[in-house]
Amino acid sequence: MNWLVLTYNILLQAGAVWALLALVRLVQEYRLAFMRPFLVFVAGFNLFGFVIFFLQDVMVPLVGAGGERIELTLVILMVFLVMPVTMVTIYFLVRAALVLVELSVPRWFHYIYWIISLFFMVLTALAVEFFLRTGINDYLSAVYSFGFMVFNQLVIYLSMGYAHYRARRIMDGGRRRSLALGTIRILWIAFAWYYLLLTVFSDIPWVFWTLGVWFYLVVILPVVYLRIQLPREFSDLRIVPSQVRDIKSRGAGLGLSHREVEIVTLVLAGKSNRDIEDELFIAQRTVKNHLYNIYRKLKVKKRVGLLRIFLDS
Repeated sequence: MNWLVLTYNILLQAGAVWALLALVRLVQEYRLAFMRPFLVFVAGFNLFGFVIFFLQDVMVPLVGAGGERIELTLVILMVFLVMPVTMVTIYFLVRAALVLVELSVPRWFHYIYWIISLFFMVLTALAVEFFLRTGINDYLSAVYSFGFMVFNQLVIYLSMGYAHYRARRIMDGGRRRSLALGTIRILWIAFAWYYLLLTVFSDIPWVFWTLGVWFYLVVILPVVYLRIQLPREFSDLRIVPSQVRDIKSRGAGLGLSHREVEIVTLVLAGKSNRDIEDELFIAQRTVKNHLYNIYRKLKVKKRVGLLRIFLDS
């Protein structure tokens, strides 16, 4: 095994994992609907890369002494592991691109995409069966490389092009239009460059040895762009974590009853006495009595005192 190649691939995987974790953090921090399907796309892309890396760069060299048939068997295994991951990954990429321009995935796309993808899986299974009987691998390569992969590329380019068109023509100007155009252009260029190198220039040595870099830049570059753009343009959509720190346990520690903790929770949510009365189905006099007991136990005089006790400064 070439340990230099192994180290190189591990570093690439580490970069992809960083992009995934960075995107998870952004999803947790910002209220932008397109980011959840985009997160699934990035996770699927990482899984796709790991399967390729593990089987092609680790297992194939290890069993290379077993002959061509063992290598081809691993390639077949890789194909069947990669195809479902690829189908789900690209579907969520399309979904993220359309949500980014405030559209939903049309029903007809579901049928066409999944039917054609499953059709190529069946063809691949038949090509594998033919290979196992005859030892001829040509049909498997044709179905996977010139069928399934070309179909996926068409889906990516057409969906990115349509989303770009909608971003320019339909979306209102401003930050959302800028975010949509920037993200889509980065994805489109990264995919186009990678597939161009993979299909046309892969015989060039420097291209062959850097394909992993260009592959992972497909997910790393958009995440870097989002990390820069979101804090700059979408700070108002940042999810501010609640400053309430476990009211129930804190209230119990301060000697409040279960009902008093419920009332404190509603007070901290900005509810009036009348709101508390309606929500808990108790009389207004009872609400006042509970508040009096709460103030007495906590040694405060007003609602502001509760805020100072239960909310972080």
